[in-house]
Amino acid sequence: IESSSGQQVATYTADTTSPNLVAFDLDLTAETLTLTFDETVRSSTVDIRASKLQSSSSSSGAVTFVFSGDTGRSADGTVITVGLNVGDLNEIKRLTGLATETSNTYVSISSTFASDMSGNAVSEISDSSGQGVGTFTADSTQPQLVSFDLNMDSGVLTLTFDETVLASSLSTSAITLLSSPDGDVFSLGVESSTSSDGTVLTIVISEAKLNALKATRSIATSNIDHVTSD
Repeated sequence: IESSSGQQVATYTADTTSPNLVAFDLDLTAETLTLTFDETVRSSTVDIRASKLQSSSSSSGAVTFVFSGDTGRSADGTVITVGLNVGDLNEIKRLTGLATETSNTYVSISSTFASDMSGNAVSEISDSSGQGVGTFTADSTQPQLVSFDLNMDSGVLTLTFDETVLASSLSTSAITLLSSPDGDVFSLGVESSTSSDGTVLTIVISEAKLNALKATRSIATSNIDHVTSD
């Protein structure tokens, strides 16, 4: 049958079968969620806001998290990789007991999670029988201190990081204030912090230490001071 005189189909039956999510991988270092379906899915229909991350197969009594959005998706196909946004990543890292290893990483989805190329909605995965992660990759990227603020009236030192940090891991004795990168130094020593896990931690400098800092006269007198940590 030549292409110039193709034969018309006798009976055409459209695809009416719902796609299924058969596997998912979570990579907290690459900051991606990789979805594998049993048929081609239209990438633009993927909405991870219609999914729930949960710490066990059943969400009852589990730690759960609902995604707020994504940073982009790969092309149409049976495997679609979704970029996770910073806010969601930080909240997932803050929630202890969720997505720290394979055994506490499950997902449930509603029918609005994705559609195939014919517009058929994906089959739901109930939050009472969530699907376990295929490959889980923990966060292996070191957090970075991106900025700090020092209030010499209240004695509060505020540290801002690029990702959620464990508040209990904060060691104030490892912090040194400098007048310049190669200038005078002042070791903070042991001070208190009542911060919760997060991207911003605060340290309350004792009155005695604050007065000692003021007495140096060369440090913490302007906004050009520096901080280092061991």
